[in-house]
Amino acid sequence: MYDDNVGRHRSPRRHTKLQTDVFCAKLICTAARLSSVQWADDSIIGCGDYDGVLTEWHVERGYPVLERDGHGGKRVLSLEYSIQQPSLCASASDDGTIRLWAAACEQPVMAFLSPTGAPICAARFHHTTSHMIAAACSDSNIYVFDMRRPTSPALRLAHHRRPVSNIRFLGPNHVVSASIDSTLQLWDISSVGRPLRTFAAHRNFRNFVGLSVLQESGLLACGSETNEAFVYDKRWAVPMLSHPVTSSPVEMLHSSSTSSSCSVSSCDSGKMVSAVCLKQSGPDCTLLAANSEGNVEILDGHFEELHLSQK
Repeated sequence: MYDDNVGRHRSPRRHTKLQTDVFCAKLICTAARLSSVQWADDSIIGCGDYDGVLTEWHVERGYPVLERDGHGGKRVLSLEYSIQQPSLCASASDDGTIRLWAAACEQPVMAFLSPTGAPICAARFHHTTSHMIAAACSDSNIYVFDMRRPTSPALRLAHHRRPVSNIRFLGPNHVVSASIDSTLQLWDISSVGRPLRTFAAHRNFRNFVGLSVLQESGLLACGSETNEAFVYDKRWAVPMLSHPVTSSPVEMLHSSSTSSSCSVSSCDSGKMVSAVCLKQSGPDCTLLAANSEGNVEILDGHFEELHLSQK
């Protein structure tokens, strides 16, 4: 079919929902290469960059309201705002530290150091416990810190063979970690030991491919260097879904930095799914999968259908 209103070919695709009413509501131009971006609240976004600077921008007005340079010029690898304490954010950096920042403060209020001095790739606040924060470290370990005693980690989880690229809390006692050893690991932080489960159907040896979880249902999603998005249920090691981000412009949303067309041969060679995001609405879920060419697919699914496909 051809849609005169949109000006591009469209065709129906099973289990895939195309959003054709997407538009750019605001453009903010920064002076550095960005590594992370997060909403602070409805009007403020935080950005971390490769120069080690954290900047908070007012979305409507389009200007920076606060700038922090607390990592000595070392790249900020992740930025996270606390759900329990919205005025608090954490930045993880190549300098081997996590720094906590309070609202309107230009200096960190607290810092956590990786015991080996290795870069920290991601830091995540616990969803329900306000004093707990976890770190994914490039020394292949996961560290859980207690903010009440920040001098050393309260817990170290060691089973990955290569740098840990991302981490997410899943419920009150579980964390999920992603590593470039091509595995996700599910851990019970109430009992130190080996991981409860290993998920290893995807491929990830060189790049960060993203990690997303759904608290309510226990679904995990990650990308792959095979240009696929994978969805796992925390109860099973085999994936519930593996979906290639295809190359046809009929099935893509294109970012403004990519061309309007893409050949099958060029998109299917050397591409990876580099970012994923899960969203739940009742029994349904939506998966966003973005690849290294700037293409995004939006897939809708039903939990019951996914569970049946697993059995």
